[in-house]
Amino acid sequence: GTKITTADVNSAFSSAGVKTSGPAQRVGSGSTTQIVIKAESLNPTQHQDVTAKVSKQLGLQPRDITTNSVSSSWGHDITVKAIEGLIVFLIVVSIYISIRFQWRMAVGGILALLHDLIVAAGIYSIVGFEVTPSTVVGLLTILGFSLYDTVVVYDKVAENSKDLLAGSRMTYSDAANLAVNQTLMRSINTSLIALLPVAGLLFVGAGVLGVGTIKDLALILFVGLASGAYSSLFLATPIVVDLTEIDPAYI
Repeated sequence: GTKITTADVNSAFSSAGVKTSGPAQRVGSGSTTQIVIKAESLNPTQHQDVTAKVSKQLGLQPRDITTNSVSSSWGHDITVKAIEGLIVFLIVVSIYISIRFQWRMAVGGILALLHDLIVAAGIYSIVGFEVTPSTVVGLLTILGFSLYDTVVVYDKVAENSKDLLAGSRMTYSDAANLAVNQTLMRSINTSLIALLPVAGLLFVGAGVLGVGTIKDLALILFVGLASGAYSSLFLATPIVVDLTEIDPAYI
């Protein structure tokens, strides 16, 4: 029922001696409200016993408690598929940037994407949110956004540096710095506009309204959009400059 709180559910499962992988979450609203909690795997006898204890403590009928089982092998398979997809994505992106620009820019772009992945994973570890299919979808979205932002900066760098070897008095770092300055406000404005609705999902949808299923997607998007904008300007481009200025032709 809607009068049952997530704290009640946490307490009921704790009293029944069941290990859970995180606190209960309220999903939906009104008459369709459900409280979801993830627990350890139980055999049929344990399942029946726990259902009886929990339903009694919460004042529910056993039929009001729905159980879905997910095997550990399923989770492992999904993880492997996600990693395989990520590796293929990075390889294709590297080839595209190398053909469109140069290999140094591909290196800078991939390192920027890895930076975004590490930052997102770190925030998730600190906050303690569970990795769900929504997280994987959000992760691919932020990698796409970060890459888009990086390519926009690279396009300006390539445009500014095209005449350097023909005797221009500008150095490669000057050309890259100019490109960052030219795209800085655009990146900030684009990121802010993208972050506003995501912030609404995260802080209003998940925080105020308590819609637990939204927060997995909203957090990864919020962290990734901010991280992607930063890494495109202040990580990917300086890496390209350092790699390029090793080349004697640019000295």
